[in-house]
Amino acid sequence: LARLRGGGEGGFSDSEMDRMHGAFMHHRVPDSNDIHKDDLAEVLKHLGYCQVETTEVMKIANDITEFATMEYGEFVTFCTKYAQEEAIKYHNIFERFDEDNSGSLDEEEIMKFLSAVGYVPLRSSVKEAMAMVDLDGNGTLDFEELVLLINLYRLHEGFSADEVARLGQLFAAEQAEPTSPGAAKNKKTRFAAQPMIESTKLSEVLTQFFGISHRQMARSLSTEMASKHKPADDEVDRKDLPVTLRFSEALVWARRLREMEIEQFREAFEKFDADGSGAIDMEELEEALKTLGYTLTQKTMTWLIQKAVEDGNFPALEGDGLPEELDFDAFVHFMRVLGETDGFMPHELAEIKSTFERFDEDGSGDIDVIELNDMLHFMGCATKLDTMQNLIGQVHDSPDGALDMRGFVRFMRLHREAVLGSCREVFDHFKDAEGMVMELDARKALFVLQEETNKPLGSLSGRLAEVALVGVDPTGDERIMAMEIGGPIGFARFVELADDCRTRRTMEL
Repeated sequence: LARLRGGGEGGFSDSEMDRMHGAFMHHRVPDSNDIHKDDLAEVLKHLGYCQVETTEVMKIANDITEFATMEYGEFVTFCTKYAQEEAIKYHNIFERFDEDNSGSLDEEEIMKFLSAVGYVPLRSSVKEAMAMVDLDGNGTLDFEELVLLINLYRLHEGFSADEVARLGQLFAAEQAEPTSPGAAKNKKTRFAAQPMIESTKLSEVLTQFFGISHRQMARSLSTEMASKHKPADDEVDRKDLPVTLRFSEALVWARRLREMEIEQFREAFEKFDADGSGAIDMEELEEALKTLGYTLTQKTMTWLIQKAVEDGNFPALEGDGLPEELDFDAFVHFMRVLGETDGFMPHELAEIKSTFERFDEDGSGDIDVIELNDMLHFMGCATKLDTMQNLIGQVHDSPDGALDMRGFVRFMRLHREAVLGSCREVFDHFKDAEGMVMELDARKALFVLQEETNKPLGSLSGRLAEVALVGVDPTGDERIMAMEIGGPIGFARFVELADDCRTRRTMEL
């Protein structure tokens, strides 16, 4: 606030300096202690600045130095001047959104403001930041308070305090001895004494934070970071030391991964926003989720949206049930809630947790990968050997490693998608022209599906081809014949019946 009121001359805080130093080291010219002016726009984006214009960046840089590169001190000066220009730009946008000329913005207007300047704000993080910077406590923010919010939002990289704390715990678990430049000899710099992790641990920290489904993105960012963090020729004391990074830098890379995640969401959203209206209806949402690896029922989607509303991360709904459509902001919030549960309902998560704890005999919080097949059998989920090996390969690099609870939930999501894929294939074989399955055919379909899960090897497609030639008789299975099915059923109902068959098998076991 002092820097804002002083026209940008107040200097940067220690936390801000940490972020800037990490970005400078990441983007510096190889074998030097300078950064190229052509890379400044990319550095600002790395630091979380939005709507960075190259011409504006180069004008400020050229006013600082006539050379093609700049040293760290000049880089700090550049960041100071850029922050001043950014404040002017933000003030103009602020006035545009302050339609009633009250000199302040409420929560919804702030969400729109942040979107206008290039952020994809998470409502929970914005609410939390508002509570911290609303100096007069009136529930709205004037321009000074809004700039404070943006700086706090950027400092936390858009994460909530709880998320920052959880990432901090994961970071601390991988903490290494300080090995920054000159750490062994130079105790004068605050950088040298700060907790660090080796760069090779970044991928693991990000994967644990975001989940196994984000492992490839985490590895990609870790590789990018390690490739550029190389010591200069005059840094002899670093040549044989591992590359390290501070927590503030790890937080930046976590935000980079979230940006990749949001871009993935945007691609899926825009693919099904056929009319370009900026919103998708519930049927389009269901299809968009499939491209992201989730096959969800209407019941599950309703529960997820209701949970998002209860958590305060979603616009309030009028009445009960699902909204008619979601804009991109609502879609992102929906996906964040979905990511917390991996698309499972509370009772499903309870069963998964109970099974995990049963097989975690020593209470270590981990289970051996080789136990996964036994765990599935315990839950009544017989799985083919080749399918099992494929699923393990998606959640762990080693067939004899270990999974924590979150990893097991991800494994069960992948298994669920495999099961639903088989359900869809069998259902489509028996459905009529209207996309429905008659009662007798539903029993036949359930019988074929049960046969499939009971055979370790074999082809479902081959079995269905055989059924097309010689038919199938489910009358010998008392469990299936006793089920109440009723008239023609759709796919959602067929999945419920298949799950009921699994539950009955589990009870018999």
